[in-house]
Parts: sequence; structure tokens; C-alpha cells
Amino acid sequence: MKKIFLSILGLILMFSYANATVNYASIAKKLVPANVNIELKQTNDFQIPGFKTFIATLKPQNASVTVYKYLWISEDGKYVIPNLLAYANNSVSQIEPKVKESYNTVNIEWFNRVLSTLSSNLKKSYGNGKIEVYILSDPYCPFCKEQLAQAIELAKQNKIKLYVIPFDVHGEKSTQASMLFWDIESKTNLADALAKVEAASFENVDKIVSQNQNLIKQLTPKYQAKLHYLKEEFFKQKLNGTPSIIIRKTNITGIVIVGLTNLANFVK
Repeated sequence: MKKIFLSILGLILMFSYANATVNYASIAKKLVPANVNIELKQTNDFQIPGFKTFIATLKPQNASVTVYKYLWISEDGKYVIPNLLAYANNSVSQIEPKVKESYNTVNIEWFNRVLSTLSSNLKKSYGNGKIEVYILSDPYCPFCKEQLAQAIELAKQNKIKLYVIPFDVHGEKSTQASMLFWDIESKTNLADALAKVEAASFENVDKIVSQNQNLIKQLTPKYQAKLHYLKEEFFKQKLNGTPSIIIRKTNITGIVIVGLTNLANFVK
């Protein structure tokens, strides 16, 4: 009877332990968008009592960047600390792994196909660098303007060959401004179009849109369908944010990044 009781008790304890096992990977998956894959690796770095420390590897689908960050999940799975700050010398900094991101090349034949549908006067370049950088930009995106500021400086120094392709995701005014961007680019050059629209202040973009409504009506039959096509193709590739950046490595391969990046890391 004693042996039977101990055996039953052992089974109950095993069952309870199995039920209490926390699926940390499942918890982590809920922290990221559906198009981002996340993997966890437990580490002894930066231990917090009652929590397990992980290095989370985040891989957005169809993008080249892999991001590494620390993640703390309580042993019972009830609490998550996504960021931990360190305070030293009167300054605050985020605790991050030594390697924060890495990049790999992906096939960009789809992008070549999309570009082939645009006439040459809608894909002019700026700068004579050996590295081709394509920025998919919205004229009402603050992050695009930040990215373009760096890209323009690198283009001026002939460290990159810059292309800017409209990606109008911020509504009707973005579409109208993108039409004006193409109109200026086709008539003059990319630098001029950037200065007047994509890289201009929001106030100036508003002004050029409001002052050119008649021209926009004339441009709509010419450009609206093209802009819609670009947007749909970019969305198909999971490029769901602006800026999106494509750095060409070969004719059919490149590095694809969604969001701000330091382009200087790719300039030799």
C-alpha cells in the first residue's frame, strides 16, 4: 500500500511539474509582430532574482537584419522586462548584448522587377558612390527625413549612389506629395526633388501640396496607379514600415532593412 501511495504521489508531482512548466518562447512570441520570428537563448548575463535572462534573436521576415536584445521573463511566466537600464556617472543607458544586430543578403529579384516598371526619369540617382542605396520613403514620415538626412550627406561625399522611391503610406496627402516629388524629379533631378518634398520640413510639404492642387489633379492619372502598385508590391514583401532600405550587393542580392539604420556601417 505504501509503495502504491508513493507511486501515485510521484505521478501527481510529475503531472503538477509538467503543468507548471512555463513556455517562455510562447510568451516572447506575443511581444513581437506576426511577421517577426523570435528565438530565445538563456544566459547568465544580468541576473535578476525570480527571473530568467534570455538573449532574444529577432528576425523580421523577408528582411536582412537580425536584432539581438536581452529579455527577462519571471520564472512563473507572469512578468516580462523587455528593457533594463543602467545608471552610472549621472547617465542612463540601456543594457544590450555586445552584438546588437547582424545582416545577411537576401534575393532582391522581386525589387528589380518592380523597378523595371518605372521609367528612368522616376528613378534618378544622387551621388557617385559604388554602393547603391534605395530608400523607400514617405514625405510625411519623420523617420524617413532622419534617414534621408544621413543618406544625402553620404551621397554628397560620393560614398553612396542614392535612389529614393515613393512609399506613400500616410494617407492622401502623402500620395499627393509623392506625385509632386516624381514630377520635380522627372523635370530636374533627385537632389532638387528631395529638397522640395521628401527631405523638406512638414510645413514645406504641406505648402507645396496646398499650392499645387491643380497640378496634382493633372498628375493623378499619370502617377496614382503607379504609386498604388509600388505600395502593394512592398507590402507583399513584408515591408510594412517607412523608411524601408535596400542596399544592393549584386544584381540579384541585397540587404533589406525596415526602419532607421546607420548607413555608415555599410560604407567602406
